[in-house]
Amino acid sequence: MTPSNNKFAAAAECEYTIQFQILAEVEFGVVSKKCRNFGICRITPAKLDDLGSATTQDRKSTAIATVFCKNHVEMDFLKHSITSSTYDRYFSCKRFLVDEDFEYSLPQSKSVDFSIQKGEYDIQENNTLIKVIFK
Repeated sequence: MTPSNNKFAAAAECEYTIQFQILAEVEFGVVSKKCRNFGICRITPAKLDDLGSATTQDRKSTAIATVFCKNHVEMDFLKHSITSSTYDRYFSCKRFLVDEDFEYSLPQSKSVDFSIQKGEYDIQENNTLIKVIFK
């Protein structure tokens, strides 16, 4: 295998290998606007107990965040944790808008564990989840 093929193989492996996964409370908005506007403002690790009894608050949702690579993150938002006004504002257009880049570090980490770039992302939805693939 040539060096360029090795790079391609490594990139493909990263694309499908889960680096880590967390259950999180996600607050929508952007940091520079004090969690207003569109995007991800804050991610806080949640307890597994929160999975079934997620409380609903405007501009927040419980989600399972799966990180494949630093810039390939999938979030499965639990529908039962989303208020109707939050759904209407952030998910009803079938595109998830991110107004500014977002970086996340696990609480015990000293480096950025993943980032979400400014842009628009497709939404996939079923009866229980809303999936957004950030890459």
